[in-house]
Amino acid sequence: TAGFLTSGVAQATLIDRGHGLVYDSGLNITWLQDANYAALELNDARRDAIILEVGSVGGHALTRADFQGWVLPDPYDGNMNFWGATAWAQALEFGGYSDWRLPTILQPDSSCTQQITTPPWSQGSNCAGGEMGHLFYVDLGGTFGSDKRGTQLVGDVALYNIQANYISGTTLPNGIGAGDFLFLNGWQSNTLFSFPNFAWAVRDGDVEFVPEPTTLALICIGLAGLTATRRKNVQTSARRR
Repeated sequence: TAGFLTSGVAQATLIDRGHGLVYDSGLNITWLQDANYAALELNDARRDAIILEVGSVGGHALTRADFQGWVLPDPYDGNMNFWGATAWAQALEFGGYSDWRLPTILQPDSSCTQQITTPPWSQGSNCAGGEMGHLFYVDLGGTFGSDKRGTQLVGDVALYNIQANYISGTTLPNGIGAGDFLFLNGWQSNTLFSFPNFAWAVRDGDVEFVPEPTTLALICIGLAGLTATRRKNVQTSARRR
């Protein structure tokens, strides 16, 4: 993983909403602050639960191999193929939200240096139109060839565990692959559905953190205690009068 980097030229549109959520006001989307949260969350039991919940993606019946990365015997390094990554994001519940998805790539994107005709596809460097390209080139102030892996700071907002390459939710017109984006150098391209890449979840809109049920219960207990104490104090004062 690359070292700790900062960017002084980015147009800071990122807002730290706390609790692992970062809002991009430029695109009105929210990112997971941990760019490799999948590696933290996934295990055998979670993988099997996702397969049971989602079942299939685009006609492909999910298997355990769809969630397997490059590192063995522990395959949960955050790498998954397109089907596994799509299912993981679809089944994710985080911060009180369950409408997570993979980030998209704009097609066509006139900002890209390469415009492919067969099948029609925009790729190359300087692709700032998609959600990952906007994050790399606009929010993080990257230029082609700059390495935005690891922890990145935009003002007082941090994104961490950024990996080299990420799969997108945008599929090729020929139906054999999906777009990907390299935070290693800012290159946008495409990959086969079956090829593992890292997965980063995003959702539409801003967020308001929703406490977990146990946290919410503790808050309610605390408020009830304060109410009871206040009532007791009022009753004591009344008796003294």
